[in-house]
Amino acid sequence: MAYTNIFGLREPQKDLVPIGIKIVNVGEIPAQGINVFLTFPEDCKSVPEYEALGGGLSVLATSISTRRPTSGGLFIDREGQKVARAWIDLLGNDLSMNRFRKIYVRFPEKEQEHTVKASITQHGFPPQEFEFSIFVKPSFEERVEYLTNEKAESE
Repeated sequence: MAYTNIFGLREPQKDLVPIGIKIVNVGEIPAQGINVFLTFPEDCKSVPEYEALGGGLSVLATSISTRRPTSGGLFIDREGQKVARAWIDLLGNDLSMNRFRKIYVRFPEKEQEHTVKASITQHGFPPQEFEFSIFVKPSFEERVEYLTNEKAESE
């Protein structure tokens, strides 16, 4: 029996790196108004999950909800495609949230370390800022193809 992907999803391009987040509240009270911002270097390009995977997921991702969601992300700032945002209205103590959409990032095709800046804000607390690094080492696949001119051979 052949398997059919009803959503038309595909594998993301090999040069796209998936980025996801998980938020954990280790405090003793619920956390309110959490916002996470990831800022990528200028030479990177961010792609939303539904674009990277294609298919019917793009229709689901762009559909308008009739009620206001209580969490969301990672969403890309469309103007520069350098900032991704996620949010949670309320996260109980000792709970975690990892049901965010991913984004995919295309880094330049050269071996180097990239610094991503992160900022987390929460109602009633000062912003927290930190950085993390992603080391990219591209791999190249060499293919040899022999092309023939079938039309010329048949004449």
